[in-house]
Amino acid sequence: MKTYQKFILGGLGSLGALGLAAWTYKKVDLAQRLPLGTYRIQPTMRDLINSQNSRQKLQWQTDNGTFRGWEDETVLRVQGIRYAISERYGVPEKYTYPEGVFDMMTPAPLSVQNRSGFEEFYGGVQYDAIPQDEFGQYLSITLPKDIQPNEKLPVLVWIHGGGYGNGGIDIKSYDPQLLVSEHRIIVVSISYRLGVLGYLRDRDGHFANLGLLDQIEALKWIHRNIGYFGGDNQQVTLYGESAGANAVQYLMIAQGTEELFQKVIIASSPFATMDDRNEMNRQMLTAYNQLPIEATLEEILAKQDQIIANIDEEGYAKNMFFAPHYGVYPLPTKEEAEAAWTEATQRLDVLIGATTREAAAFIGEDSYLKLAGSLPGIKRLIEQKLKTLSHDIFIDGAESFAQRYANSQRAMYYYLMHWGEGHLLGASHTIDLSLAFGNNHPQSPILLGMTKEDVDYYGRQFRAVLAGFIKTGAIDVDEIPEVMTIEHLGK
Repeated sequence: MKTYQKFILGGLGSLGALGLAAWTYKKVDLAQRLPLGTYRIQPTMRDLINSQNSRQKLQWQTDNGTFRGWEDETVLRVQGIRYAISERYGVPEKYTYPEGVFDMMTPAPLSVQNRSGFEEFYGGVQYDAIPQDEFGQYLSITLPKDIQPNEKLPVLVWIHGGGYGNGGIDIKSYDPQLLVSEHRIIVVSISYRLGVLGYLRDRDGHFANLGLLDQIEALKWIHRNIGYFGGDNQQVTLYGESAGANAVQYLMIAQGTEELFQKVIIASSPFATMDDRNEMNRQMLTAYNQLPIEATLEEILAKQDQIIANIDEEGYAKNMFFAPHYGVYPLPTKEEAEAAWTEATQRLDVLIGATTREAAAFIGEDSYLKLAGSLPGIKRLIEQKLKTLSHDIFIDGAESFAQRYANSQRAMYYYLMHWGEGHLLGASHTIDLSLAFGNNHPQSPILLGMTKEDVDYYGRQFRAVLAGFIKTGAIDVDEIPEVMTIEHLGK
């Protein structure tokens, strides 16, 4: 019997026992990976387009380059713009393209990562079909097809999750087409360095927040350039889910971000993983610094696997091995963080929440637990433990954050999503993304028992709530029946 099965049936353990750690960093043979280094890392190597016949509305000149995008059915897309450049373990620097028009019509690569069973199973990520890039400093822009010259539309910046070790931007599960076409906003999706390359060390072997610095550099690019695409850099909302939500929390208090965004959406942040990380971090850094700085990417990923497999940590922190470090630039110390969030929430509107059965997502791949879920006694025990873990790791932290930082200066909304509670994987981690982005991966077991009509109907209502907040900082409903409740705690 697997460890996490024993936990569910015995009533002991943590979400790591449910399989999150194993799924997020699923081991595979090196031969099964897409060959690394095959993607053209330097954007100057992209095909340079000098055609004078390109349609003007699909070409944009910015402070950092001139780009051509493409028309989809209902939106315009500009994909895979490099926003920064760096050396291995180095801080990111602004990247400017040379003269000419660059064709941005192919999806951005994934940042270098191992396969993730969770991403494949729930998100439909096709690892064999998507190139990987060591630095991953790319962004993609999705615009309304009918955008007019000199418009200033609200901007949503999407920060993907994946435990800071997996994920990407131009994948079906995160396609913002519906949000853009239904509500005439602009969505910018940003990628960043992951795992040991983004959240462990600098070039001197000390702790570093390189992935977080990548995200800040992307936000600076957006601040400088989104106006050329018809966006308003004074109406920028950050939206992150899971580790992406955790990243949003840290961006709120990071140095140099004060003028870069005005609203935040924090969805299913794993709050409990933020505590008691010091010993685990020290173990990982000591082990990883044994690897030469010039190691190959294959060696780096193998070392990352090895370190994760041998971590001596039993707390909730082990459910997210990588994360930003307090007290390391650009973050304050943990002791200073509460005052920093107090200040940030007096200038930012906040929408924060979770789903009622977050932990259910991490049992879905296992046929044994599916079978056990059909037995009344076992089902009650599983449900009890799922609810406990969901509260401990996600819900209690989100509710506490909303209550602690609500003030009379800015809006604070707290939501709790219960959509699909009657199903084994209902109301679980990531189910809200099916409503935000649409049913782009219909084979996902998260939607077990849901019809396409349900997803479309409730998704349209959920996107309307998101769009209202993105455009005005306000939400004028206190629930979406059968989906979620929304509590207004701030201004």
